[in-house]
Amino acid sequence: NKIVTNINKDFVKNFPIITTSNDVFIERNKESYKILDSISHENVLKRGFSIVKNSDLKLVKSSKYLKKNQKLKVFFSSNDIIDVEVHNDKD
Repeated sequence: NKIVTNINKDFVKNFPIITTSNDVFIERNKESYKILDSISHENVLKRGFSIVKNSDLKLVKSSKYLKKNQKLKVFFSSNDIIDVEVHNDKD
């Protein structure tokens, strides 16, 4: 740990422009990070939504593609996953 700390201190001494510009970049983009984090699939699940995937684990984006007896997986927050089966066609 001492070696790493010394390297970090030496790096900052020798390359202050890089570390300062990196800090400025992070500070300028904090709001963008917050927005991206808020729409991450984990946070969407925490807000009560679920993700539905078919047996190939591809997203189901519309019920019009579902067929009777098709197997699906429903993903909830906290890594809860349930298997379901379609009981009737869309039509």
